[in-house]
Amino acid sequence: MKLSRKLPLCFAAVALVVACAGLFGLSALNRSIDTYGHAITTYGQADAVQTLLSAFKTQIQEWKNTLLRGKDEAERAKYWQAFQDSERQVAQQVAKLGAELPSGKQRDLIAQFGRAHEQMGQDFRKGYEQFVAAGFDASVGDHAVKGKDRAPSELLAELNEQIVAATHDSVASAEASSERATLLSLIAMVLGSGAAIVAGVLVSRSIVRPLGRAVEVAQTVAAGDLRTHIEVTSKDETGQLLQALKDMNTSLKQIVSKVRSGAETITVASDEIATGNM
Repeated sequence: MKLSRKLPLCFAAVALVVACAGLFGLSALNRSIDTYGHAITTYGQADAVQTLLSAFKTQIQEWKNTLLRGKDEAERAKYWQAFQDSERQVAQQVAKLGAELPSGKQRDLIAQFGRAHEQMGQDFRKGYEQFVAAGFDASVGDHAVKGKDRAPSELLAELNEQIVAATHDSVASAEASSERATLLSLIAMVLGSGAAIVAGVLVSRSIVRPLGRAVEVAQTVAAGDLRTHIEVTSKDETGQLLQALKDMNTSLKQIVSKVRSGAETITVASDEIATGNM
C-alpha cells in the first residue's frame, strides 16, 4: 500500500480509536447521570413523605387542640376546621405521591395509607359527635378515637422507612456508577492512547526502515561497491525507491561489465600491436 494511502488510513484509525474511547466514556457518563437522576427522584419522594408525615402529625395535633379547647365555641370551630383542612391536605399529598411512585410495594403502601386515613377521618368525625354530645368532655372524645390513628401511622412510618432506604441505595448506586464510569473512561483513554502509539510506531518503522536501507544502498553504490543485494519487500513509495536503486545497481553492473570487457579487448589489441601481430 502506498504511503499516500497508508498515512491517511493510519491517522483515520487512530482518530477512530480515540473517538470510540470518547464515546465509550460518554456512554458510561450518561449511565451515571441516569443513576443520579433516579437518586434525585427517590430523594424527592423521600422529601414528599416527610412533608406528608408532617401534615399528618399536624392533623392529629389539630384534633387534640379541638378537644382541649372544645368548651370555647370559637376556638372549637377554629381547630375543628383546621383539622379538616389538614385532612384535605394529607389526602391531596397522598394522591400526588401515589401518582409519582412506581408500581410496587411503595405504591401499595401509600394506597393502603390513603384508605386507612380516610377511615380514620370517618372515625374521628364520629368521635367529634360523641365529644359534642358529652358536653365537650375531652376524655370522651379521646376515648372515642383511641387507637384509630395507629394503622395509618404505622403504614406511613413503613413507607418512610422504605423510601429512605431506597434513597440511600440510589445514592450509593449513583456514586458507584460515577466511579465505574470514571475508571472505564480512564481505561478507554489509556487503551486508545496505547493503540495510537503502537500504530504510530508500526507506521514509522514501515517508512523509516526502508528509507534507512535505501540510504545504506546508495552510500554503498557511491563507494563503488556494486555487490550489495537489494531486497524489495513492499510496493509503496519506499519500496519503489529500493526497486529503483536495485535497477540502478543492476544497470551499473552491466555498464561496468561492458567497460571491463571493452578494456580487456583494448588491452589484447594493444599487446598484439606491440608484438607485431597486426
